[in-house]
Amino acid sequence: LAQKDEYITHPDTLRIDLSDEQSITFAFQNINNVRFNNEFDSVWLAYINKIGAILKFETQKEPIHISLANTLIENEEREVVKVTPIDREKKVYMSRHNKLQNISELNHIHFSIQNITIDAYLTQTSNLSSLTSLNLKRLQSFLTEQQENISSPKKAYYVSTQVQGKLFTDLKITDSGVRDFLNLTVGIGAGLFRDKLVPEIALNAAITFGSKHGIKLHKFGVQSSFHYFFDRNENKNYDMHVNTFVTAFYKRNFSKSSLTDRWGGIGLGYLVKSAGSYFEGNTFKASIFITPNNSEISIIPELIVSDDFKTVFPSLRFGLTF
Repeated sequence: LAQKDEYITHPDTLRIDLSDEQSITFAFQNINNVRFNNEFDSVWLAYINKIGAILKFETQKEPIHISLANTLIENEEREVVKVTPIDREKKVYMSRHNKLQNISELNHIHFSIQNITIDAYLTQTSNLSSLTSLNLKRLQSFLTEQQENISSPKKAYYVSTQVQGKLFTDLKITDSGVRDFLNLTVGIGAGLFRDKLVPEIALNAAITFGSKHGIKLHKFGVQSSFHYFFDRNENKNYDMHVNTFVTAFYKRNFSKSSLTDRWGGIGLGYLVKSAGSYFEGNTFKASIFITPNNSEISIIPELIVSDDFKTVFPSLRFGLTF
């Protein structure tokens, strides 16, 4: 089957188990958008014929990206190559690890055609031609019946079937949903307010929404940040003044992989507790949250608007979230 990172882009799959432990897998970008009741036959035959053309090395107008794996070599990493198949009379070789290798010797081939990923494991590539003569009515009617049950954009769907002769048997459909969740975190950091470097503690509550690809996409939340200002008094001791902001924020994950996170967002805050003479009147702040890949450290440029919109100045904060 295709590797996990490929299913991140194509989470909906249809796996067909052939005879002799052979299988072929179709991975759809969104299976709930496929119209099985009218165009399924033509789409099926088109993709089967494209696969057959590649395996027979027929001429294609456009290069096709193929990921190859020779199962006879242990621990060999896959690599993606671009192949333009040539006349079927000729053998096709390609350079892999600086060695020429006949493509026909590989029995595990991974295709990417338009928005559908296809992974084929065939002990004999000639058996693929039998798929063009399969009776699709049972599979088509099953998928049409299940159309309403595979319509949720928050779930990934897995359809499996076996082939006996020219018929599809043992049709099954399973799904896995995405869990949205509430997370509570604590952060520590420091902020530069005018000429003062100010330590802080932040409490965060956020609801995280994800996609069926396994990617966390959106965060809506509230942050309470406590900023500790210190001043020397007449006795040369330090007085502590805690100023508290409450900020509503939205963050978006700009990563396209479930293996990495890259969050960015905006926030709007209000000073709910003022101490000392640092902020006067109603005080607001606008924040931009920037988080590098897979990091718990955020860089937060801010614009402070104080004294009932009479005073405006920038600040910069750095935070570490636990």
